[in-house]
Amino acid sequence: MKPISLTRQLSILFTILLSITALLTSLPAFLIIHNVLDEQLEERQISGEEHVQTIWQLNNLQIQETVRLAAQRPTLNQLVNNKQSEEISTYLSTFRANTRLDYLYVVDVSGNLIGGTFPSDEDDIEKLLVQEPITDEIFVVGGINLDDAFWGQLEQQTGFAYQAVHTQIDTSRFRSRIVSLDEGFSIQMLLAVEDIRYAEQSAFISILVIAAMTTMLGAITGGLYLRQRIHPLWHLKDQAKRLGEGDLLTPIVVDMHSPDVQTLAQTLEISRQKLSQTLKEVQQERDWSNALVQAIVEGIISYDTQGKIVFHSESACQILRWTEPRIGEAIDEVLIPHHPSGVFLDIVPQEGSRK
Repeated sequence: MKPISLTRQLSILFTILLSITALLTSLPAFLIIHNVLDEQLEERQISGEEHVQTIWQLNNLQIQETVRLAAQRPTLNQLVNNKQSEEISTYLSTFRANTRLDYLYVVDVSGNLIGGTFPSDEDDIEKLLVQEPITDEIFVVGGINLDDAFWGQLEQQTGFAYQAVHTQIDTSRFRSRIVSLDEGFSIQMLLAVEDIRYAEQSAFISILVIAAMTTMLGAITGGLYLRQRIHPLWHLKDQAKRLGEGDLLTPIVVDMHSPDVQTLAQTLEISRQKLSQTLKEVQQERDWSNALVQAIVEGIISYDTQGKIVFHSESACQILRWTEPRIGEAIDEVLIPHHPSGVFLDIVPQEGSRK
């Protein structure tokens, strides 16, 4: 696996840190927006609940006043006293036509119908009924159907949708609240939240896009800055590479304000100068040694562990009558013993002995 360069490592780390920072700053903003919208929805539902309860009470009061007015009519009292059922129905039907009532009828204390418009037993629509006494044993009952028409009018007045409490709702489209309208009677109030959720999602996406753009811009800017700051290190690496290849003549100079890099460059430059000085001293000693060896009358030949000639003096060339240097050749091939058996290296005496 190819190692990752220092610049790329720092750029990746910088990008990760920017991403984490952007998310940590963006998510609280989104949560604040979400909480504010929820609080506004809650306040709107509370206000709507109060409005619905007020409208319900006004409807109750209106029905009560209408039924009370009907119960107080002398004509109805006279018809009830005379027990004229058909006339009572006709009279109540005419009276009801000028009101908002769906039902208006007269019953006795046992609940038996005397006359009027009575709700059908087969009708399962919920009703709002009010009772007003005519006598101690006779009552006028009036009311309205709590049907789709009624809830539609209520929706126009409040801006909320309504349905029965036990009905399932689509939570992605509506936010529900149970409203107690009367003793033993409640309704489910629905507030459409599609637009609010869409706005919330748009805000969340916008925050993520801004965070991503900020991260990208920061990563590019940081990468360029790191590249500018680390570029002298690349130059220092090239100089160190030349030093390792044996270039001891080129001074190591890095133009950078970082004290750490300057210290490293100065350390390498000091090492280069010491190596150069040491090399000069070694060269001088080698030249002196060669001059000393060349001054010896006897011939001198040096060879390595592989039997290759690495040095021979001028005296050796004269004694052996070599017209060309024999450096690098096998000593067994250029020095052949007079005795026919064996090779030269076999007859060489051990270190410290003579032959």
